[in-house]
Amino acid sequence: MVWDVFVYGTLRRGFCNHGWLGGAEFCGTARTVDACCLYLEAGIPYLAADEARYPVVGEVYRVTDARTLAGLDDLEEHPHVYERRQTAVVMDAGGETRTAWVYFARRTPGVAAATGDFAALSRT
Repeated sequence: MVWDVFVYGTLRRGFCNHGWLGGAEFCGTARTVDACCLYLEAGIPYLAADEARYPVVGEVYRVTDARTLAGLDDLEEHPHVYERRQTAVVMDAGGETRTAWVYFARRTPGVAAATGDFAALSRT
């Protein structure tokens, strides 16, 4: 099996949980087609699907190892804290729209972020 996974927070390159992606292939940067909202609590991003504020920026990885996907599910505490579901994303290079798995928060603690780019928020 092959799964495209869109990551928007600490799983992105340069962040603390990136190693959980193992040998997954980096496909490129992307953004969500539908507007969503990021919430932040103690530096952890939570993605709310039901608040249309802005497209969320992230990276797409092609996961081919079921153990990697299971590890991501464990990290994100799917389905209790985050729920993994398919969402349309637009690749920055070429504008291709594809369906990827995304971890949405089941509840959104913290404060709504002003932007959908966690990397920009973490630099402030």
